[in-house]
Amino acid sequence: MDENSLLHVAKIGRSVGLKGELKLYISSDFKEQFCTDATFLLDDGSKIVVDYFIEDKSIIKFKEYNSKEDAKTLTNKNLFTTIKESRKHCSLDSEQYFWFDIIGSKVFDRDIYLGKILEIERIGDIDYLIIKSDDSHVKRGLSKRFMIPYIKRYIDSFDIESKKLSTIDTYLILESS
Repeated sequence: MDENSLLHVAKIGRSVGLKGELKLYISSDFKEQFCTDATFLLDDGSKIVVDYFIEDKSIIKFKEYNSKEDAKTLTNKNLFTTIKESRKHCSLDSEQYFWFDIIGSKVFDRDIYLGKILEIERIGDIDYLIIKSDDSHVKRGLSKRFMIPYIKRYIDSFDIESKKLSTIDTYLILESS
């Protein structure tokens, strides 16, 4: 993905209070990116700047939206940022990766190529990698797609440069799918 590709990070909810505050429905793991003076894009491509964010309540106020009536014009709009801005404002621990870095990677169980990661889906508190099986497996009657839980039990290592995910015992998951 290009560093300027847009990422959906939140949906703006209803207005709260009289000063232009809004409920924010965050679709990102990184609440720290909603800091004062952070700039986001709306659905129509216009820019909007954060005045302040109350993290524990997911309440946000944007500059130039100072009344309940002003804020209502933003209800149900989506907030976007770029990959470049995400890298700049969001900190990762070691062995943590952005979803956009993992999607598109090749998946191996030891030396067996299983397929490519199409997307990631969060179910409960576990992320699942949605894998498009390699054609060689499909021709042998195995599933076209399968899911791998992104947990230590199955994940050995990830090489971000080569976009290669090494897994443990996931060929068995493919066979069982």
